[in-house]
Amino acid sequence: MGIELYIGADDSNHAGTEIEGEIVLTTFSLLYEDSIVGTFKNSREYAAALRWMSQFPAPARDYRFTVLLEEKWRHSALNLTEVSPLLVRAYLKDNPDLKVDTLKLYLDGYMSSQGKRHLRHEFRDLNHFVVDNFIKKGRNRNGRMSKRPRCPPVVYMADIWARMMLDLKLSDIRRHPKFVSLP
Repeated sequence: MGIELYIGADDSNHAGTEIEGEIVLTTFSLLYEDSIVGTFKNSREYAAALRWMSQFPAPARDYRFTVLLEEKWRHSALNLTEVSPLLVRAYLKDNPDLKVDTLKLYLDGYMSSQGKRHLRHEFRDLNHFVVDNFIKKGRNRNGRMSKRPRCPPVVYMADIWARMMLDLKLSDIRRHPKFVSLP
């Protein structure tokens, strides 16, 4: 029986502001617990993200990221569905001994039916592929807007790690060992 790989994907949501581009980041986990939906604080806990990543060394927990600099990516809903497969393939290439049978990809934010079809096509070579999305903002029982993220830990951690990458200079990003160049 093969391995299940859980993936969270998020972007930095900062394209076109004071930085030069949009960070897209995927977190990877071989641990089932990282796929269980939970509720998190509406704040980024950087120390917790560092502990989460270091608790189980790569490849058990890992990440890959890229930066989108072109205008076509600015505020695009397609960022995650178009770029996530490249980051996933880079992780799998870096870990050739992993015999992944099931891949579960969880995206933060809106995903169109076209995006879902695209992802299923990209991963058609896997025996089992699941894709889902989580929207952090939602209405609570009283009808009020609630921003408490309800998602798997891999998604919550992708959000934090994408934000942490914004603190790097572009020259440092391009030399980072987890950076993936786009074709």
